[in-house]
Amino acid sequence: DLNKAVEFVGRVGAPNLRLAPSTAFLLAQKTGPSEARRLLEGKVGLWLVDAPQSDVVGRTWNGHAPIREYQDRQGLANILAVDPQAPLVLDGVYENHDEEYLDAKTLRQILT
Repeated sequence: DLNKAVEFVGRVGAPNLRLAPSTAFLLAQKTGPSEARRLLEGKVGLWLVDAPQSDVVGRTWNGHAPIREYQDRQGLANILAVDPQAPLVLDGVYENHDEEYLDAKTLRQILT
């Protein structure tokens, strides 16, 4: 639960304690840019960049899909814009280095 994680970081009050939010989780939860900004601004230590995948009834079954296959690239860009200085870690499940390269290339396209 993102709200609980944000609340916990606030309670601890340590300036070096940050969150590593998964973009797949935020996208699957349909977290809009204003909500993401309200919750996460100034609290992101790094982004885990991945995409959600849903089954035929719309339930998320995979939170580590490659971003190159995700259709809402603007939604992903909007979430990453909450803290553009935070480091990015590709968190998808890749079968080989070529797939990881394609995600890195996609991420670069999204950010430019």
